[in-house]
Amino acid sequence: MHHEPISRPTRLTLLAVLIGGYVVGVGVFFRPVQLRVWNDFGLADLLIMGVLILPFICMPLVARAGHRATRWAWGVCTVMALDVVCFAVAELGPLGSGHPSLESLVSYFLALAKPVLVPVGLILLSVGWIKGERIAIVATGFLCLVGETLYGTYPTAWWGPV
Repeated sequence: MHHEPISRPTRLTLLAVLIGGYVVGVGVFFRPVQLRVWNDFGLADLLIMGVLILPFICMPLVARAGHRATRWAWGVCTVMALDVVCFAVAELGPLGSGHPSLESLVSYFLALAKPVLVPVGLILLSVGWIKGERIAIVATGFLCLVGETLYGTYPTAWWGPV
């Protein structure tokens, strides 16, 4: 099956839609999600994190990225996805691991790095898309970054108080 290449103007238009979707998603859901994380985090939140973040993280198992920028974006997102592990350990692991726990420290320091890592991921995915990467890979990358921003960013680190 042969697909026609996507034209550059179409790629730029779709990139604008992806970036707009990221901004709208974060703008609409950030405060409600942060309030849940701080006050009532549970298995549903862990599931939503996984649905948003893990498809892009697992992408190399099913499809090879066509551009180096996309592979770098995958690496950046994989580092940030350690939050999923930290949240899972905090929610599902044994209690009594001390305070502050290792997972909370890792998660906090990742959150401090995200003001740099998230824009780097967005830029790398954008470059990969403009250079010809497939939409499924780039779209899951943008969803991953939405999930990382919503769930893995603490207000004290980036956005100010909730």
